[in-house]
Amino acid sequence: MSSIEEIYDSPIWQPFTQMKTAPMPLKVVKGKGVMLELEDKRQIVDCISSWWVTIHGHPVLAEALYKQAQALEHVIFTGFTHEPAEQLARKLLKHLPKSLTRVFFSDNGSTAMEVR
Repeated sequence: MSSIEEIYDSPIWQPFTQMKTAPMPLKVVKGKGVMLELEDKRQIVDCISSWWVTIHGHPVLAEALYKQAQALEHVIFTGFTHEPAEQLARKLLKHLPKSLTRVFFSDNGSTAMEVR
């Protein structure tokens, strides 16, 4: 039997995956709400989006992301900042104890745990 490495022509190494024994990844072509459409037209429920905090395809989020990307897509916080992040941090701090005066933005749960 062939390994996935021998038949998988993608340049992507799948995270959390033993590539020698893993099944072929499902190729997603589009999504709407919680539904994903696969290359073969099957529809499945996205039950894994929590890994990345939210489903980015929500119309309100998609519009906000689009508008922000028109001005600025990404800036590293190492020695830089930008107004949308400053505004969000101020809004978050209003909901936290007064003793907390700073926000650390993290891109995932494990990094958030490492910096706490």
